[in-house]
Amino acid sequence: MKALAIFTKKADTGRKEKIMRRKQRLVQQRQKQEILLGICLFGILILSLGLFFSPKLMGDRPARESTGSESPKKTQEKLVDEKGNQTARIIAHGDLLYHDAVYMSAQQEDGSYDFAENFTYVKPWIEQADLAIADFEGTISPDFQLAGYPLFNAPFICGQCDQRCGL
Repeated sequence: MKALAIFTKKADTGRKEKIMRRKQRLVQQRQKQEILLGICLFGILILSLGLFFSPKLMGDRPARESTGSESPKKTQEKLVDEKGNQTARIIAHGDLLYHDAVYMSAQQEDGSYDFAENFTYVKPWIEQADLAIADFEGTISPDFQLAGYPLFNAPFICGQCDQRCGL
């Protein structure tokens, strides 16, 4: 009987040790995963900051202005570099979505709307594009009253301001 009790005690101790070792391995694996995730997130942050502050993306290229009097050949020559490669700068602006607060803040004292201020910081970038695209989310219809969520009907001047900005 004593031998059975000693054997059972040793077996219990052995199982407990196995469980403890397994837990330790799981904790170590979890710590390694957390460290790896932290390194990856730090790398993504550094890359994002590098892209954001890159001189190329910040607009060191002079804006291309077309007066309309230039011939297509001259315009095409501007798009070809010294190696003969053709280039174009395309800028996409997403989700122009006019909520009530947006168009109400653009309302002037005389009841008209002026959205030019909305594009103050992005207009220089948009002007540098050879092709500027924007996604206007909603409608512009004088047949319906102005509305935000969920109908989104913006004042007609929104389209004109977008166009003046270069979109």
